[in-house]
Amino acid sequence: PDFLWVLDPLDGTKNFLHGLPVYACSVGVLYKGAPVAGAVFVPWPVEGGGIVFHAHKGGGAFADSEMISVH
Repeated sequence: PDFLWVLDPLDGTKNFLHGLPVYACSVGVLYKGAPVAGAVFVPWPVEGGGIVFHAHKGGGAFADSEMISVH
């Protein structure tokens, strides 16, 4: 297939199991082996909701709706 989805539904399993909010959920997509988009939900940096970091090739990177710099 041309597209490949890569999922990590729970990065930080031990933290999650112990009730610590320091974990993340992520998804990415590759087209013909090259990454084109991805997103990571991080529940802990903002009380009451967390942040979704997301980016796509040629479109920048964002923390929720705010554009961020990637170095």
